[in-house]
Amino acid sequence: MRFRPRLKIYKSSTGNNTFNPETFEARSYNHWLYVMKHKGHIIFNDYNYSVTTNKHQGETRRLMRNELNLNMDKVIYVNQRESLSSGIMFKPFLDAIALATIRLNSKGKSGDYKASQKMIIETNTMQIKQLKKLGFKPETTLKECLERQQKNETYRLERARLKSQAARAKKQALLTQYKDVMKSTDAVTI
Repeated sequence: MRFRPRLKIYKSSTGNNTFNPETFEARSYNHWLYVMKHKGHIIFNDYNYSVTTNKHQGETRRLMRNELNLNMDKVIYVNQRESLSSGIMFKPFLDAIALATIRLNSKGKSGDYKASQKMIIETNTMQIKQLKKLGFKPETTLKECLERQQKNETYRLERARLKSQAARAKKQALLTQYKDVMKSTDAVTI
């Protein structure tokens, strides 16, 4: 991205990615706001919206890190489908915590798996605390997310179980068919 002195913004060669250093806002295709400043903190939406938007996000990260010399550890990352102009959504963080909690409490998981789920819970909890300090309020509760994620996880596990049963039944049918063919060929050769 190059700085355009007349416009006083950084703009990509195609013009589809812009960064305004005065307002500290970055936009993809002039409408999807993915970087903003709020109470002195930089909020970066790293949602995988599209291939070109991912490219825009990468360009802006490089700009912020290399040309503006920002400490990227101070950036608060959110992951939401909606533009930041719609507000900050807590649902992705709460959903991640709920799903990790459910998976952490499931039986038969290794220590490494449980450690990774605890890390997910800690990371998302820290992000929620940071956003709450900035004055943002959750639009949903953890309890609601837990209920929804429990239904989703139960449905996912049931689908996996049925798929596994179908695969075993298919394998058994093929084995039976093979045995029948082998019997018939033995009968013909005798």
